[in-house]
Amino acid sequence: MSDPLPPDATMEDLAALMVELLDRLQIDRAHLIGFHTGNKIAAAMAAHHPDRIGDVVLIGMTHSLVVSRRKRNAAIMEIVKRHFGGFEPTSDGAHLLRTWGADFGALAGLWWKPALLGASQIDDKTLAGQEQRAIETIQCRRAIRQIYAMNFNFDFAATLRRIKARTLVIECCVPEEEHLGRQGEKMIGLMRSAHLLSIAGAGFDATEAFAGPIASACGRFFKAPAKRNALT
Repeated sequence: MSDPLPPDATMEDLAALMVELLDRLQIDRAHLIGFHTGNKIAAAMAAHHPDRIGDVVLIGMTHSLVVSRRKRNAAIMEIVKRHFGGFEPTSDGAHLLRTWGADFGALAGLWWKPALLGASQIDDKTLAGQEQRAIETIQCRRAIRQIYAMNFNFDFAATLRRIKARTLVIECCVPEEEHLGRQGEKMIGLMRSAHLLSIAGAGFDATEAFAGPIASACGRFFKAPAKRNALT
């Protein structure tokens, strides 16, 4: 239900908006947890608004954490390319209908998720969660290309180098992404005070499937004394 983004928006703009939110909520300083696109926003907040930020947790599957912009963009494009292929514009608007149909196909795949249909037991709470995802998919369909374009233009490595805050990187290692190589060590090597937690055997639903361990790791990190090490 967010307002549409202006066409020239950047991750730094979203970071500034989050600081405005802190102002509205009268929060002087906050710890951050950012997942996937959110890890870029959180990194930008920590880099450009250090006086407002405490500790930072950056979470993502490997493709989201690739330090090299060129390699990260290529990895992400493999996942989201259906949003960028598009159809050649036609005078009668048929290309819009084709796009509409393609988006419906994606929505149908979400609604009739194979893993859900093949589960040994299904409850109403699970179906309600899928329903909410379908609603969100419809609401954000016009903004997907733009948010990924912002991601592609974001200089993640340069931003990480500017972060002074104590940071925990949680890399969700998806078996299908082993060819990308682990990125956590590369990330923490760019920051002044960084820690790493790697979750092996994660799937694309890692933040749900591993919600408990991730929450526990974040809690331990926020409470722990400042010390550079790897968390296990």
